[in-house]
This record gives sequence, C-alpha cells and structure tokens, in this order.
Amino acid sequence: MAAKDYVIERLKSLLRDAVNDRKTGASEIRRMRMHGYIDGYMQALKDAGICTKDELTAVIAELRKLGTA
Repeated sequence: MAAKDYVIERLKSLLRDAVNDRKTGASEIRRMRMHGYIDGYMQALKDAGICTKDELTAVIAELRKLGTA
C-alpha cells in the first residue's frame, strides 16, 4: 500500500505543478508537455492496476475542491 500512497502523492504534486505553471505564465510548450506527462502517468497507473479511474478522478476532485487544480 505504501507504493500506492507514493504514486498518489506524486500525482498530486504533478497536478499542483501544472496549476502553478498556468498561474505563473509558463510557456505553452512547457504546459502542454506537463499535461502530456500527467496523462501518461495516470494511464500507466490504470494500466498497471495500481489505481482505478474512480480513484484518479477522486484525486483530481480533491485538489479542485482545495483550489489547487
């Protein structure tokens, strides 16, 4: 379970970085690369059976509720 907790925290960190990039005016190329990286990371988590789609959606919803995504 510790590995799952780690990847969830890593995903949250990536999502926060993406939001921060948007807020600080990072280049479009950097932002699109980050979005692609996050999409791939989430797909890999699903494909490996580490997380379900509902779990990933809950992570995003949690961060949106806190105003960080």
